[in-house]
Amino acid sequence: MATVASSLTTPELLSLPGQKSFELVNGNLVEKSVGWRSTVISGELFRRLSNYVVKNSLGLVAPGDASYLFPMEETPQVRRPDVSFVSAAKLLSAELPLAHARFIPDLAVEVISPNDLAAEVFEKVNFYLTAGVRLVWVIDPAARKASVYHPDGRGVIINADDPLDGEEVVPGFRCKLRELLDVKDLLNGPIGE
Repeated sequence: MATVASSLTTPELLSLPGQKSFELVNGNLVEKSVGWRSTVISGELFRRLSNYVVKNSLGLVAPGDASYLFPMEETPQVRRPDVSFVSAAKLLSAELPLAHARFIPDLAVEVISPNDLAAEVFEKVNFYLTAGVRLVWVIDPAARKASVYHPDGRGVIINADDPLDGEEVVPGFRCKLRELLDVKDLLNGPIGE
């Protein structure tokens, strides 16, 4: 991620148009690193998760250009998980945002891109969990693994043949990691649905 120096105030930064590929981190605009493969994997997870969530009336799923304004004490932060889920219960008590969502997602997913630094990904996971995200998935296409994080400090690494599990956050959702990583297999028709 590249940091863009800024002397603007937080409200000014938040009102800037065209911030689609930026996050607001500690008062600085930070360009979000993306890669083609990670974007396709994010898109496939978005499709599967959204189909499941809508079919079961669990809430809504947002793609990576959706932004969340986290009201942190020091300075507000704007983050854009690659995929996120917000429960129906939370949405029923909030107004759907026109710009930045002012509620915390229940699930945040990051798909590692070639230019992502491990320290930055780890910092983002810690940020999400501290802010109140209930479940975080970090998918690493190069390693063919995913890490699953919980607010109580539990974490697990899953391999390609293991399922990503929505646990109590997205009850009943399961998708083998391999089905996301091997997106070229979709050229032969739907898999694992």
